[in-house]
Amino acid sequence: MLVVAALAASVALLAGCTPAPALPKPISEAEREFLEAAPTAVLADECSSAAGVLDVQSAGGRWTPVVAAGFDEDEVTRQFFACESKYTSDPAGPSPVDLLTDDERAWIWSYDQTRLVPCLQLLGYDLENRSGGYIKSNGPFWSPYSEMVPVPASAGEWARIDRACPPSPVGPAVRPEVPVG
Repeated sequence: MLVVAALAASVALLAGCTPAPALPKPISEAEREFLEAAPTAVLADECSSAAGVLDVQSAGGRWTPVVAAGFDEDEVTRQFFACESKYTSDPAGPSPVDLLTDDERAWIWSYDQTRLVPCLQLLGYDLENRSGGYIKSNGPFWSPYSEMVPVPASAGEWARIDRACPPSPVGPAVRPEVPVG
């Protein structure tokens, strides 16, 4: 049994030694400037209109789309909520995660699944390594750090984790807040 455990640990360590694929191309400077300058409500409206939303109505404290003729109502409703999620009304502008391209999100997914999560598990943190490939999504950004148990409670503990299991070199390391005190 000890031999099997040693073999499994060796395979896991060697998997972390395989070369990473080339880094994806980030968004262009023009795209970044557009996202930072454009009001998010306008972007949400443009996104929704392209998905087949004619207008929105308030019903029961929530917004529902009015679907254009010739569009599938279920698909338009899904796209409407995806547009609203993607373009929040944050007056501070887009977050660093919002500025990631789909290729960057896919690269981070692959890095997290093949390198970061197995390394965190070897350090003794309990978290699921999500199976399957990356699925294009405009929804919330998934970070394995948000599912770690126990949750690291200090900056020192995060520094130790980063030395042992470096976060993806693409995009921000999205982590739970460390309590001050």
